[in-house]
Amino acid sequence: MLPFGSIMRKRSFHSSVASLSALTKGNRDIASVSETLDGHKKIFAGDTKPTKQKAVKPKNVTTMVKEKLTCSKGPQGIYFNLLNILSDPFFLIACYEEIKGKKGNMTKGSNNYTLDGLSWKWFENTAMMLRKGTFKFTPARRIEIPKANGKTRPLGIGSPRDKIVQKALHAILEAIYEPVFLDCSYGFRPNRSTNSALRKIYMTGNKYSWVIQGDITKCLDEIPHSVIMKLIKQKMKDPRVLEIIAKFLSAGHIDPSGNHIVSTIGTPQGGVLSTLLSNIVLHQFDEYMDKAKAKFWKGKKRKDSPAYQKVKHLRRSATDPKVRKELLKELRSLNSNDRLDPHFKRMEYLRYADDFIIMVTGSIHEAIHIKNNVKEFLKRNCGLELNTEKTVITNVADNRWSFLGAEIVKLRKSPTFLRAGKTGKAVGTSRLLIKAPIDKLIEKLIKAGFIRRNAQGLILPRHYGPAVNMEHTDILGYYNSKTRGILNFFSFASNRKKLGRIFWLLKASCALTLSRKFKLGTMRKAFAKFGKELRCQESGLTIFTPKSLKVVHDYKNNEVSETPDALIKKSWAGKLTQTAFGKSCAVCGTTSEIEMHHVRSVKDVRSKYLSK
Repeated sequence: MLPFGSIMRKRSFHSSVASLSALTKGNRDIASVSETLDGHKKIFAGDTKPTKQKAVKPKNVTTMVKEKLTCSKGPQGIYFNLLNILSDPFFLIACYEEIKGKKGNMTKGSNNYTLDGLSWKWFENTAMMLRKGTFKFTPARRIEIPKANGKTRPLGIGSPRDKIVQKALHAILEAIYEPVFLDCSYGFRPNRSTNSALRKIYMTGNKYSWVIQGDITKCLDEIPHSVIMKLIKQKMKDPRVLEIIAKFLSAGHIDPSGNHIVSTIGTPQGGVLSTLLSNIVLHQFDEYMDKAKAKFWKGKKRKDSPAYQKVKHLRRSATDPKVRKELLKELRSLNSNDRLDPHFKRMEYLRYADDFIIMVTGSIHEAIHIKNNVKEFLKRNCGLELNTEKTVITNVADNRWSFLGAEIVKLRKSPTFLRAGKTGKAVGTSRLLIKAPIDKLIEKLIKAGFIRRNAQGLILPRHYGPAVNMEHTDILGYYNSKTRGILNFFSFASNRKKLGRIFWLLKASCALTLSRKFKLGTMRKAFAKFGKELRCQESGLTIFTPKSLKVVHDYKNNEVSETPDALIKKSWAGKLTQTAFGKSCAVCGTTSEIEMHHVRSVKDVRSKYLSK
């Protein structure tokens, strides 16, 4: 029987019926099931039915949990009786709904199960096992991935079905910890992104002399389980949920030789929970840096620069216009205050997952001292090692540096501007320039196979082999996703116009891919056949070309995309269907024994079944 969800694209999951048994009684009870859906949807889902007004965005599972946590919160902000939330089968279905379109969830772990074939019965059984304490996480399947230097790196592939329970735990922990996390933490948090972290640097970074670029050695792989459990127990007193989290950490992995490896350190690679658990551990570090910042902070303003004041006095007393002009030129080349004032100190810290920077106004010796203190704290309190070789201290004024996929540099010359209604120019204070790393992007595109470098070193487009067998409209959609993703990620870039070269190379690569698909021979013939927009006649879709690359310094708060590296490597996959448990099959109309099946091409399945 073809699952309803594998055909329909606009139907939403309505979370709730009076009981799971009502869903297994067949046609007779479907009407009553439908009537109860709306009555329960407020518990663990939002209403996404289309209306004449603007569509209401469905609630995410963390928002759903927040509404339930008020009954579980005790004195001093400690939470009890969380298993009632975790083991609700409708909550598990809502978690499934959020993760089922994610990349990798049709890849098998160490067992043969994926998200394909899930039914109401599976959610009922899983909820029961969680309540009884018999649920076990499956060990991840570990494989070795080749690296560019000839070495390999381990990659853990977890069970897709386990990720449903992990997502449920994630929603509960996120609802508990999000209110206590500090503003200096940006990674893997709601309404925060790489963009919002870079905006903080853009707005305040020009005030600092030094930047410490922190590198924690294999953070996710080295966090001790004892540290994680100790911290979670401070906020949660439900022993059964704590036991489930401990089982997740100790699930281990199956190595390529078939051995089951269990460790007392590290969060399971690729686990839905892993980044949140690292944020919980590194929250200690955030609190430590917040206190260190307050302690380091000194003075209200820098003292005046003696050299600046001397030239300023000479100019005031000079009468010769030429001398005054020369002194003004010299004055503008000097700082008005003492940059080395020992009585004026500032510090700023921000962290994105396990990447962090500490910006310092002070001496290089003070920056080194801060770095050493950080190393000791991470080792003592978090069980983590600071990589002292990769943790570098950079002079902000003299060197460019990188953070979160962006290139950061300070202007050497202060900008001048005309003041409205006044004569003469005013000298401003420039902010840091946050740039898109064009050369690095080109290298990534070469590595991914979209462009090439010829024998003379020229960068040229090339066809993208994996896309040749796609439909015309899908090829356009694939390239458009790359262009829009890069444009969206680097919306802040001060060199945004230079992205035009990247977009032209992608457009030319798309033309060559279409040329290869339709056996046209050259890029010129592809443009001649499909027009300058490479239009697909069947769908009307065209290649996306940005109308303007004007610098806008647009720093988005919400997570906009993956890192540029992941963005270029990403395969084109999305959430095409929505869950249809408790409804009817779109093809045969049956309402009993409904299962969800995940298919590679909805149109292929539709034509196959309708032809029978």
